[in-house]
Amino acid sequence: MKVLYLSYWGYNEGLTKASVIPHVKVLACLPTIEEVVLCTIERNGRAKEIPSISKVTFVPFHSRNIPINIFNKISDFLFFRRNLKNLLKIGRIDIIIARSSLSGLLVYKLSKKLNIPLVIESFEPHSEYMREAGVWHPWGLKYIFLNRAEREMARIATSLVTVSSHFAKNLETAFAKKKIATFPCAVDHQLFAYSSSRSESRKEATSYTR
Repeated sequence: MKVLYLSYWGYNEGLTKASVIPHVKVLACLPTIEEVVLCTIERNGRAKEIPSISKVTFVPFHSRNIPINIFNKISDFLFFRRNLKNLLKIGRIDIIIARSSLSGLLVYKLSKKLNIPLVIESFEPHSEYMREAGVWHPWGLKYIFLNRAEREMARIATSLVTVSSHFAKNLETAFAKKKIATFPCAVDHQLFAYSSSRSESRKEATSYTR
């Protein structure tokens, strides 16, 4: 089985390193997985320090970084979708895993058109978060567009994976229970293992800020 894993963030960004890469490594270890194609959205130049991971192929998409934000978003959306469509066809992808609803936005219609199962991992009501935080206005185009898209992608997706059991229960009122799953983010146990030296450094840093 070939999996396309889409991250909305660049390879060297903290969210990718801390949460995406551990998940990709777990997937690559599964005997049923032939290849994981990891796609990232690079907005800060070329990705650097890319380690070799067995059975993982790295395919970065680079933003054109147009100065006017709204035009850049439109350009990215059209450009990335076109490239993803070609990759899905040429790569003979069996399943798509989109990390978050923002990644899902780029592939949910493609998954339906090409009849490729879609899993949205870390699915969340991002549009509602932004509205409740006062970042987006309830009548703003960003909120309306993503809110509608989130409802549609939730309907189209084969599976929705949340990190919150409470949100999973909310989703179960609208969708079949078997479509919803909940599991926490994977982490590198060696990286997060207890270290006395790091612990002392944190204590020192805390004492300086008091």
